[in-house]
Amino acid sequence: MGLVRWPFWAVVCVFLSVPFCLVASEQEQLEDIVQQPVHCERIDNSQWSRPGSANDWEPFHGRIGDRVLRCDCHDSVRTRRSEEYTVDQQQPNLRNAVFVLSSFPATTVATDILIVNCGQLHVPAGTFRSIRAAFLPRTIRFVNIAQLTLDSFAFETDSSTRTQQVVTNPRDPHPILGPITLSFDRCQLDELPANVFHGAAIRSVLFSTSSVGAIRSLAISTRFQQFLLSDTVVGSFSRHAFKRAQMEQLHLHNVTMTGAWASQAWQGLIVGNSIQIRDSRFLQTIHPAAITESSTYWKNALLVVYVLSYSKV
Repeated sequence: MGLVRWPFWAVVCVFLSVPFCLVASEQEQLEDIVQQPVHCERIDNSQWSRPGSANDWEPFHGRIGDRVLRCDCHDSVRTRRSEEYTVDQQQPNLRNAVFVLSSFPATTVATDILIVNCGQLHVPAGTFRSIRAAFLPRTIRFVNIAQLTLDSFAFETDSSTRTQQVVTNPRDPHPILGPITLSFDRCQLDELPANVFHGAAIRSVLFSTSSVGAIRSLAISTRFQQFLLSDTVVGSFSRHAFKRAQMEQLHLHNVTMTGAWASQAWQGLIVGNSIQIRDSRFLQTIHPAAITESSTYWKNALLVVYVLSYSKV
C-alpha cells in the first residue's frame, strides 16, 4: 500500500481547523449566556391584589401603596422571546440568561418596587442612585430569586436623600415616602459584599426564607432601624461584618449558620433597643469574642438568646 501524499496546504488547513472548532465551540457556550434587562411596569391596586399575585405581597412589611412598580423576569423572558421570534422566526436560547436590574431613572415615581421570579439577577452599583429624594419608594422587595448578586453601593441614594432621612421619624411604621424597607424573600445570595448598603436611605433590612453564603467585612456598616434574619441560612459572619453599624433592633430568628462566627464579627456595632437570637442552630465554632467585644456598644439594649443549639460537624 502506498502512502497518500497530501498537499502542504491541505495539511495546514487540517491543523488550523482544530483550534477554529474549539473557538467556535467556546463561542457557542458564551452565546448561551445572555445579559437581559429586567422588564418593569406599573401595576395598580387591582393587579397586585389579584389571587395570582397575592403571595408576592402576603408577608410584606408595611402597607402597599397605589404606585407599585413590578419588575418580573418571567415577563422579560416572554417579551424577549416574542421580539426575537418575530425577527429570526426561531426559538431563542435563553437557558443561561443573566438578568440585570437597570438603573432607575430620575423620573421614577413608585411607592413600592417589587423584583420577582429571576433565575440569575445582578444589581449593579448605583441602581437606585438617580431616584429623586422626594420620591423614594417605601419598600423594595426581592422575591423568588435563585441567584442574586449585589454589588457594593447597590442601594446608594443621592446625598440629599440621606440628609432627608435625618428629619424623618424613625419610629413611624408607615412613612409617606422613604426611607426604604428592603426585604429579601426566597432569595439565594453568595455574599453580602462590603458597603452593599452604604449611602442608602434604608429603614430596615429583612431576610426571610433565604440563603446568604457570607456576610463580608463592612457589609453591614450603615445606620437603620432594624436588621432581621428569619428562617434563613447564613454561611458565615466575617470579621468586622457589622463595624460602624447602628440600629435599634438586631434579630436572628430560626437562623442556621453553617460556617464559623469569627472573632470581632460584631465589633463596633451599636444597638439601641434589642438583640434577639432565638430558635437558631450553629454548626461550627462560635468564637468566644464574637459578640461580647469591648468595643460593641449596646445602649439600653435587651439581649435575648434562647432555644439556641450548637453542634460541631
